Amino acid sequence: MQRTIALAVALLAFACADPREKVTLAFTERGSVTITTVSPVKDNWEYRFNHVAPSSERITYEKAHGEVATVEHSALIANEDLQKFFSDVDMTIRLSQAEGVNELVIYPATSTRATREEREEFQRRVLVASRALVDYVRAARNLYDYLDAHPQRAESAFTQLFAEADEIIVAATEEEKDLIVDMRSAMTRVSQTAPEPKAQERFLSLADRVNDPFPGIITIKLPVAYTSIEGFKRVDDTTTCSTPSCACARAVPALSARMAALPARRTRVLVKP
Repeated sequence: MQRTIALAVALLAFACADPREKVTLAFTERGSVTITTVSPVKDNWEYRFNHVAPSSERITYEKAHGEVATVEHSALIANEDLQKFFSDVDMTIRLSQAEGVNELVIYPATSTRATREEREEFQRRVLVASRALVDYVRAARNLYDYLDAHPQRAESAFTQLFAEADEIIVAATEEEKDLIVDMRSAMTRVSQTAPEPKAQERFLSLADRVNDPFPGIITIKLPVAYTSIEGFKRVDDTTTCSTPSCACARAVPALSARMAALPARRTRVLVKP
């Protein structure tokens, strides 16, 4: 039963143990940027690197038990080639300078990474899980209201939630037994929303593909410290920030960061809807 509750919360809270690809944009003071991608199993970015003809390039393969586990691809390109690199991704990226401010703006579009079947599957899973969670919250509220009025029954009631069968539940009254049985039924319905192996992994994968136009986590590294960030999260120091690791957490109006740059210049990083 405890596993049931954990699964339901994980599904709807989008617990983010994130296995997705990672892309780092490390800007230099010389008008160039080093793009580093990390992909599982195979290099999914090779054709994008070939598209921009980088001035230098490195590919590293990491193996586990004799099989390729991750591929790291790194290359140096000119700043003006950023949009060309991401030309087939559902977003627009632009780096500009105006009034002493360097500005990197990312405009994500609606994700087209998921197929129609994947979108329908995701909606079905969300609907089934959300209905089960509504029933669970209702049953929990009713039980807690009863226990607030009868606190001496709390320990016994919670013990009976994990009884082997409804028939052997020990309760002080029929009302108490009905509340416990209702709660147990709600917990069971939650577990049945995704009974297959790796259900959470499948749900998170669908959520990512349906909601996020970008196939990975973007990390931005700067040669100088930023002065403020908005939407991005801080990573290690004040020169590095990244998008949230969970696709659904990325559904915010705008992500922005301001950076102190070269003397008398500043840099802003924005992600706009």
